[in-house]
Amino acid sequence: DYTFSIRIQRNPLFANLDGLVSITKITGGLIIHLNYSLAEIKGLSNLTEVGGWLHIAANPELTAVDGLRGLETVRALGLINNSTLANLDGLSSLRNVTWLEISWNPKLSDLSGLASLTAVGFTPSVFSGVLIEGNAILANLDGLSGLHGITGGFVVRDNPSLGDCQAVATLVDPIDDYESGPGSGGIPDISSETRIQSNMPGCNSVNQILGQVPLTKLNAGLNDAWFNFDTNGQGFLITVFPEIKQMFMAWFTYDTERPPEDITAILGEPGHRWLTAQGEYVDNIAELTLYVSTGGVFDSEEPKPRTDPYGEILLEFTTCNAGVVTYDIPSVFLMGSIPIERIALDNVSLCYVLEQQALNAKAVSE
Repeated sequence: DYTFSIRIQRNPLFANLDGLVSITKITGGLIIHLNYSLAEIKGLSNLTEVGGWLHIAANPELTAVDGLRGLETVRALGLINNSTLANLDGLSSLRNVTWLEISWNPKLSDLSGLASLTAVGFTPSVFSGVLIEGNAILANLDGLSGLHGITGGFVVRDNPSLGDCQAVATLVDPIDDYESGPGSGGIPDISSETRIQSNMPGCNSVNQILGQVPLTKLNAGLNDAWFNFDTNGQGFLITVFPEIKQMFMAWFTYDTERPPEDITAILGEPGHRWLTAQGEYVDNIAELTLYVSTGGVFDSEEPKPRTDPYGEILLEFTTCNAGVVTYDIPSVFLMGSIPIERIALDNVSLCYVLEQQALNAKAVSE
């Protein structure tokens, strides 16, 4: 055992660390930095604990950390700017860490080696949390699927290939589903700031992550303004009434052809059209009758307006931020499908929470 730190730094000819094979525990830190020929660290195969920093940085020939397969506990772990590091499989035994940083490793494609890690920062420390930053080809966070709680912050940013963050959905959601976790802060399983940004779409915020979780039942969290990106300026206002299992939808759109230029409207734009729809829903699908309203005058009781059935709509939501409107309007020979998404993601979290409550209630009843 070593009660002090070990620093292995700026050794241009070191190719391995075989001379360290007898070390099982380091009470201080271990720094492996700027060793330009270091290809493997198998000499650390008997190391089980590092009491301070384990900092592995700027070793351009290091492709893996297989020599750390016995490591179970480290106070702070940094894997930074290792230009050929391809995986973290050598960390398969790691269970306890106070600070975790994985940054600027351009060949690192996944974090699967961290599958045994369940919590970060539960040892009292001023310096705790997770930072995952600037890893050029990192595509997902699946290796963090076992991570249930973080005492400290959670920052995932500037990973240009990262578009799948579903593995951390229960970690970043607003539900305290890890009872022995921090239990404080805006997100119960994370005690400090959560910052997820500048990655690929789908992984740029907590709401983007929660907005991709599958939806099984419609709920009031879907009440919002929805649109199709390709037809911006048209859209849908949707309201779900859970107690009566009804949905109402207002569809603001345009005529099928532009009116002549000499046609004017006293109020509004002559090509603009409003349609409404209403009906029952079951699970995540609503079958609505489409209506068109005619007659009437702005803000007046007379003449009485008339609302007539005009067609049918099938509305299906697959997530809290994705749905498809399938319409059939026989009178004008129109039918088709429109994929829709929210204009803003503010209500995604509510939708997600209501979905989880519905799933829990179903599980209890069964």
